[in-house]
Amino acid sequence: MSDARKGLLAALPLEAVPDGGDLRTRAIGGRPPEAVVEPASADEVREALLAVAGMGLTVVPVGGATHTGPQAPDRPFVLLSTRRLSAIGDYEPADLTVTLEAGCSLDTLDRTLRARGQWLPVDPPLAPRRTVGGLVATGTAGTLGMAYGSPRDHVLGLTAVSGDGRVLRLGGRVMKNVAGFDLVKLMVGSRGTLGVVVSVSLRLFPVPATDRVFVIQGASPGALLAAARTVATARVVPASAALLSPGSPGGGGATLVVRVQGADDAVAADARTLLGDDLSRATVLDGDEARATLAAMRDHASERPLVLRAFGLPALLPDVLAAMNECAPDAEVVVDVMAGRVRAGVANPDDVHPSDVHRLRSRVEGLGGSVMVERAPPRWVEAVPAYGSGPGDALGAALRKRFDPQGVLSPGMFQA
Repeated sequence: MSDARKGLLAALPLEAVPDGGDLRTRAIGGRPPEAVVEPASADEVREALLAVAGMGLTVVPVGGATHTGPQAPDRPFVLLSTRRLSAIGDYEPADLTVTLEAGCSLDTLDRTLRARGQWLPVDPPLAPRRTVGGLVATGTAGTLGMAYGSPRDHVLGLTAVSGDGRVLRLGGRVMKNVAGFDLVKLMVGSRGTLGVVVSVSLRLFPVPATDRVFVIQGASPGALLAAARTVATARVVPASAALLSPGSPGGGGATLVVRVQGADDAVAADARTLLGDDLSRATVLDGDEARATLAAMRDHASERPLVLRAFGLPALLPDVLAAMNECAPDAEVVVDVMAGRVRAGVANPDDVHPSDVHRLRSRVEGLGGSVMVERAPPRWVEAVPAYGSGPGDALGAALRKRFDPQGVLSPGMFQA
């Protein structure tokens, strides 16, 4: 038994400190944890953090472990899993709100909500395997973000435990204006560096009467950029729009996938506005076919050994896409045409040299955007940091010092 597990067992019940098995299988960025802890309450999270700090170790919180990032913690750490924090507590369909624990999966939440004709409109990669806490920690909405907003817009309140053991109850369970500094929005997207999210209150939406998908095939992404630009600049906003290359598994070409929601007549009218003359060559999908296409779009290129993400203004999308193609010409690519995000998955990381990513980052930052290494072998991150530097770095460090004065939480997560 490791010293870390012995120290945790002195502060927590046996069921909160599992054996963990082969800890190498729980590695973050190639570095295995010293132990695994699975608290079942905010108080147990607090005791775990205090025990870890007392041993001179650090903590990395995880939910579904779908988006831990490639960067290894820079010090020995304990993996804190929210697996046992999975209950749906206070669901008020009439108010379109739900409060639930952070370890509840998005799949479980979705099935619960759809039974009452409601949903949470987010579609990050691998969504069914993600947890609510992971969604909040990463702040990733997916392609539905431009129409419905990001997780930062949907979180009404949350409970989190800071690095020094304070249990913070932030926000509430209803929509209201916030006076002063909004700590809820600060927590969303902080990737576990400010606190361990224990529970979340979310606003919900009614399921649309009609949910239809329009698919247009092209020889290449460039051949579909004009149609994508028409969608992005139309006077109506689709639920989502994404450009994929290759356009089919094992195939070539490219595909533009446009999702339109609302009343049936409104969907038909909006599709004509969004696609114009291109509507005549679109394949229209509903039901199971539409859901399968949307799932493929959502997860496209997200589990390759090397995954790069570039962000830029939608108007500069052709330039960002060209820069990504120069860096990784054989990558599988998905482009959120409404938000200006490009995700590229590379099957063989050796096909891309770290210097290519440095050039990509420099070029995209010159356009006012940014580049993130979302997934990579550990040797890669040594040469190319996962995150670039920016003007907010000093402020971020000051905030982390305030919430986590001993540097216990997610050490090295945002190192440049």
